[in-house]
Parts: sequence; structure tokens; C-alpha cells
Amino acid sequence: MSSAAVPPSVDPAAERRRDRIGVVALTVAACVGVHVAYVMQSVPLRSANDRSRWATVRALSEENTYIIDRAQRDKTWATIDLVRHEGHFYSTKPPLLPTILGHVVDGITATLGWTLSTRPIDTTRLVLLLVNALPMAVALALLGGIAVHTTRTTFAPVVAVLAAGVGTMHLPFVATLNNHTIGLWAAAFALAATLRIEVAACRRQQRLAAVLAGLFGMWCCCNELPAALFGLTLFGWLAWRDWRLACFWFLPAALVPLLFFFWTNYAATGGWKPFYMYYGTEKYEFYYDDGRPSYWMNPQGIDRNLDSPGMYALHCLVGHHGLFSLTPVLLVAVAGCFGLPRFRDRFPDRFPDLDPATGQPLHARWLQFWAIAAAVLSVAVLGFFLTRTENYNYGGNSVALRWMLWLTPLWSVLMIVACDRFRSTAFRAFVVVALAASVFSAVEPGPNPWQANWLFDALTQANLISY
Repeated sequence: MSSAAVPPSVDPAAERRRDRIGVVALTVAACVGVHVAYVMQSVPLRSANDRSRWATVRALSEENTYIIDRAQRDKTWATIDLVRHEGHFYSTKPPLLPTILGHVVDGITATLGWTLSTRPIDTTRLVLLLVNALPMAVALALLGGIAVHTTRTTFAPVVAVLAAGVGTMHLPFVATLNNHTIGLWAAAFALAATLRIEVAACRRQQRLAAVLAGLFGMWCCCNELPAALFGLTLFGWLAWRDWRLACFWFLPAALVPLLFFFWTNYAATGGWKPFYMYYGTEKYEFYYDDGRPSYWMNPQGIDRNLDSPGMYALHCLVGHHGLFSLTPVLLVAVAGCFGLPRFRDRFPDRFPDLDPATGQPLHARWLQFWAIAAAVLSVAVLGFFLTRTENYNYGGNSVALRWMLWLTPLWSVLMIVACDRFRSTAFRAFVVVALAASVFSAVEPGPNPWQANWLFDALTQANLISY
């Protein structure tokens, strides 16, 4: 008589871990589906900002020049985000990204026969899938992985991914060519690389992760000027942890995008100073050949710079472009700041504890550092823009404070801390409500960030603001 087969033992901890990963993977997939849908609905050349970049890409691809005179003669392509330099028009945007995308479009033209002149919608959508949707999918997966490895719950990873994917105001920007989405996913890549350094099994893995942290950290800086603080923070953290990795692997990798930034700027401008740094000079303020003044000689609407520093700060925080009024889920990130001291008390030594359920390291040292860094960098970046009184326009005609959006991965780190530290039913209910309200603000504009948001419209209709 044959004995009955003995079922293999099942590890409950491993089962729970697989379930968590599965839930997070489904959440990432749902967010990616929204991003792809937005890109496939995108319409190019919707705003001056959008046209300024695409005009340079078109000029590079079709004429091998940074001069956008041809685009200015076409109302469909004309932009106000331009300067006049040595008798020609140029985009005010840094030329590094358009230079790369010019080669991408060349590849599309060589393989599919599409050009920006003949098939602008198809060409721009394909480019946006490659530079926005695809990297964002990887970024969300990395943020989900960070959350799974640094918390015990399923709630924290799901909140972090949903907030980063569809719960902050970067969502409409996925459907347009901009530097903010690129800065966001670059910051997420760099963060994930630093965690890899913390937990790598061998020296070679640490070196590779340091290279990736340097490369993507500086790529973020090249797309977002205030992210220079993030780059310095990356270097400081790595130098504190291992100065050899910082000096011999991180720094050389970081120099690659930085050198290309200045090289392309010199190729476009004939100098090292980017065109956007000439704001307020004759390069911005000029007369067209028909006698019309440039837009920046008499800016209109929200660009008129009407608010005092106090009023500007108010609207940046809780007003018509408010971080917390439009996306109250960021209050969860603030809760993470308050939860961090008690969170640290659970890990008295400098090294990661082990999750008693799974035996996996919680990487407390890494999470503590980057949660604190997230709070400090957020305040510093907002403070930087509050000091730029000559540019009090909330980022122009757009749905959000777009120059803050690259901080989204860092805000997710704070949310991870909050959701893991505060587990009461009341707090989780607040998180769900705040996240739902934030998703509404992010989804309401649809795939077009170049318009007023719902709160701005409501305050205008109530005669509470007038720009």
C-alpha cells in the first residue's frame, strides 16, 4: 500500500510577502495603464511651453539646427517661450533634452517614416511613450519595491504607489513634453539606487548602484535646477556611508550628464550660460520685425506677477496652486515628519532591523535618512522659489506648482513612514479620503496640464482672485 503524498510545507511569511508584492504590482499596472491612456489621448503643441521644446526637436531633426525661426512662421508651432539671439529665435528651454529627442525622432523617421512635420500626433505620442510612460512605469515599480522592503504592511506600499502614480499633480504632465516628469522618474531611479547600495550583497553591485545613482541623480539636476540640492544630498549620503564609492564611482557617472548639459548649451547658444538665465534682458524683451513687442515685455494673466510674497506663499501652500489644497495626500507626508522620531525609536542602532514575519531587513537607516532629506529638500525648494520675486507666476498657466513635482518620490518616502508608523483605523480613513481628493485634482484636467485647475476656476468665479 503506497503512502499518501505529504504536501510540501508552506511558509506563511513567504506567502504574505508574495501577496503584498502581487497587490503592489497590480497597483503599479493600474497607474501605468492610466499613463499610457493619457499619452494616447495627448495632442501636441497645446501650449507655448510645449511648442518651445517640440520646435527645437523639429529643427534639430529636420534642419540640424537649434534655430526655431521656421516654427515661428507657423502659428501652429509658434511660441512665446523664446529668445532672440544674433538675429534668430531660440527656445528658452535647456537644449540637452531636445538634443536627445532629436536623435529619437531621427530613429522614428528612419524606421517608420514619420516626421514631426508630416505626422506630428503619431510621432509625439510615440516619443512620449518612450520618455514619459515607460520610465514612469519603472519608477513606480521601484517605489513599490522600496515600500515593500521598508515596511511591514500592504497599505503603505499601495498608498505610496497610488500617490506617486495618480495622486499628485504630475499626472496631466505625463501627456506632454516637459522636464518635470523626467525629473520625477530620474529622482526615483536615483533613490532606488541608493537603497541598492545599502543592501547589496557584494562590492560590484554597490559600485554599479553608485554609478546609477550618480547618472540619474545628475540627470534629475539637469532637468530641474533646484534638484542640485538633491544631487548634493545624494553625494553627501554616499560620502558618509562610503567615500570611495562617492568619489570613484558616483562622481564620474554624475559628470556625464553634466558635461553633456554644458556641451549642448554651448552648441545652441555659443556660450555656457543657458538662455533662461537671461530673463529680463534684451534677449527676452525685443520687438518682432512687424513692430510687435515680445510677450515678456508685457506679460498677461497669471504671468503679471501681482502677488506679494505672503500672498504668493499662501497660494503655493493652500490657495489656488496649493500643494495641500489640491493634493491633501501630501498631509500624509507631513505626518511622516512627525512620525519619524517615534519610528526611529523602534530601531535604536544604525543598522536595519529584521522583520520578524519575513526575516527581511527593514533598512531603517536608509529610510530615516531619506525621510528627513525629503522634508528638508521640500522646504528648501519651496523657499528657493519664494525668493525669486521676479518670477511670481506659479509656473505660468498650468494646473500645479510644476517645479515642485520632481519631489514626488521623496514625498512617497515620507508617506511610507507615516503609513507604517500610524496604523489606527481613523488615520487610514483619513489617508484614503485625502488620496481620493488628490486623485480627483490630478485627474480632473485630463491629459492637458496647460490650463487652470479646478480650484483656480472656482476662486475666479467667486471673485476671490483676478489675474
